[in-house]
Amino acid sequence: MSINNPIKFVGIASMLFLFNFCTSLPQMSQKEAHSIPSGYGPEDIVADNSAGYERLLISCTARRTDTEAYGEIEEYYPDQQSHRILKREGEPEGLLFKPHGIYLARIDNIPYLYVISHNDEDHQHPVIRYMIEENQLVFNKLYSSPLLVSPNAITVFNNGSFLVCNDASKRGSRMEQILGLKKGSIVYYDGADDWTIVADKLGMPAGINHLNNTVYVSAATENKIYQYRFWDGQLSEKRVLCEAKGPDNIRFSDQDLLVACHLKTMKFVKHISDSENPSPTVIYLCESSTGSLNLVFSNDGTFISAGSVAVELQNKIYIGQIFESFIVSMNKD
Repeated sequence: MSINNPIKFVGIASMLFLFNFCTSLPQMSQKEAHSIPSGYGPEDIVADNSAGYERLLISCTARRTDTEAYGEIEEYYPDQQSHRILKREGEPEGLLFKPHGIYLARIDNIPYLYVISHNDEDHQHPVIRYMIEENQLVFNKLYSSPLLVSPNAITVFNNGSFLVCNDASKRGSRMEQILGLKKGSIVYYDGADDWTIVADKLGMPAGINHLNNTVYVSAATENKIYQYRFWDGQLSEKRVLCEAKGPDNIRFSDQDLLVACHLKTMKFVKHISDSENPSPTVIYLCESSTGSLNLVFSNDGTFISAGSVAVELQNKIYIGQIFESFIVSMNKD
């Protein structure tokens, strides 16, 4: 989920309550979970085994004005329970790296990490592609288009084409969020030269992923997860797979969807500017065949606030968040 200039946002975002229904926090039996240190803002996570062992790649960016500037891809090794910043090489001079949504793809047997990065001052929001090596990321290509106005999440196909969701028609548009306007879009890049808008009129699409020819999109202010058929560079047959309050990033557990959700709008708004104000974190498993939601994790925010992504690795679930400097690990079962 995209947050730009959080202090200014809090000044007007209380109006959001008028446009969102209240949802009670689902209760669940306590599962053993523990926190793992990271850089600020581990908003997105992918699992990677390209080097022959399993690790997590974590997109970290400091988003509060009272924290030191920070933007890195970190790696975490579950077997050693250790983490570190992943070195980046070969970047163009002057590249501002503030990572947001990430996606791992193997193309022609080469593992790549695709990273959405934001340079708000220059209104540049490129997708950056790195070759993944064991101990570093090597810059490979930068993709830029005027259609990338507020990119939030990305999913990449095995031919190098990809889909990116813009969560608004303008980066940091407050009125669209306050009024729940459906001005988000999905942009398709064909892997060569062509960029096109393939879906529009979406309410803050904050997550996107695909499995074979099916694309899933979370529309946060619509409280829905949509399913599309993807074929020949086009999205069609749009339908609601399930309804969930404030869905964010989408990852897979086998054929089903792991989805992080923001259930309490006002608590999320208060948490943006002050870490002492907790915001609930809820993770669902959405069955791709039926749309049924199964509760995976629920916390009132006192343990982890504003959870934004959940990833499965080695029979564990790892949860990232938008602001604070740790992720959470819990047993899957």
